[in-house]
Amino acid sequence: MVLGASLLGAAMASRWVGLVAGGTILLMPLAMDGALWVNHYPALGAAVGLAFGAGAAATRWRWFGWVLISALAAGVAWALDFRGLVALPAAAGLVLLGGLRLGIKICVLRLLAFTAVFAGPYAQDAWLQQTFSVPQLEVSGQLAVQRKGTLEQIGQGLVGGDEVRRACAGQRVEHFQAAAATTACADALRDSSVSRLAALGLIPAGGVLGAGALWLLPSAPRRRWTMAVAGAGIVGAPMVSLYMGMGWVTYFDRYVLPFAVIIAAFLPVALARVADLMPVAWLRAPLGGLLALGATAILWPGLNARNLDAPETVRSSEYHAGVFADWATAVLGPDDGVIDCAGLAVDSLLLPRRIDYVRYPPGDPECVALIKAPTQRAGQTFLITMHRDLPPNSRPDALPYGVAAIAAQGWV
Repeated sequence: MVLGASLLGAAMASRWVGLVAGGTILLMPLAMDGALWVNHYPALGAAVGLAFGAGAAATRWRWFGWVLISALAAGVAWALDFRGLVALPAAAGLVLLGGLRLGIKICVLRLLAFTAVFAGPYAQDAWLQQTFSVPQLEVSGQLAVQRKGTLEQIGQGLVGGDEVRRACAGQRVEHFQAAAATTACADALRDSSVSRLAALGLIPAGGVLGAGALWLLPSAPRRRWTMAVAGAGIVGAPMVSLYMGMGWVTYFDRYVLPFAVIIAAFLPVALARVADLMPVAWLRAPLGGLLALGATAILWPGLNARNLDAPETVRSSEYHAGVFADWATAVLGPDDGVIDCAGLAVDSLLLPRRIDYVRYPPGDPECVALIKAPTQRAGQTFLITMHRDLPPNSRPDALPYGVAAIAAQGWV
């Protein structure tokens, strides 16, 4: 992510801005806490960021290698998670934009090379799924499951306030539709996610977001329109993705991490665009770097953004999942099974090894039913549940949280 942010800043502005953008990653709680997680989102953030960064480099510079790097990163991003799909049109558009000024022949060669390299990770991912019989849930199914979890969390008071509950009252679980992003429920859910993430220092908010418009300012001579159009795509693609996604499900830090590189370069490049308006050519790059550094230190994320004593390493579910994965590797037998009432997705960390495993979000009634009547199996059945950070209005002494209540059902 540091490399991706540095490359994006350098390509869209100058090497000085690239240094500031790369350093911004080190200040962002989103990126630094995410580096401790054991899921795929940090890798997804790096792949998406590198696809954008190398794509921007391919727009500005002639070296053919940027095209290949951007294509490879975009392919890896899509193979990792369907959310990585946003990297494909953005990176391909940037490669095309840079090729247009080099002539039709070079432009076609760039697109052909991009397609061939992009197909590599995608084909390898398909081979892995087939070879190891990895079960796949269609994107529409994933979105429906996430929607169900979001509506349940709203009903339990886990996310949003009374305004969100009133706006989303009567919403049903259904397949994703673009029109769903414009409903009153979507607006309330989006406002709730933005407010919460901004309060945690994970994303910029307020007037800082307006700096995205500065990416559209003309840059230095001989590349004015090209880099302005590139900036529109680099900022616009994540904005559209976040707008649609936040209107459908509750957004946590892991869903924003894929765009950490773009967020890191957001203010530095915007201030560099202002510096590009300077009539004195030799002042533009150093002034842009100074403005970018000042904005990063004072406006967002700020020099005090990263709390080195942050509790994520001991409290985050992303950390806990790794601990349980180590436990499962060492202890779980071939006939054993796991009921996960904490929603940790431990099974995904063990692939390609397959285990007998079911997962439910915290407080799900179906998990309570399984605690009372677990599936019969030849080996042992293990239960993962929560004992702190419980959903609002939950009784810590009741199922599925209370140790005594669980023991009363015959668990030891």
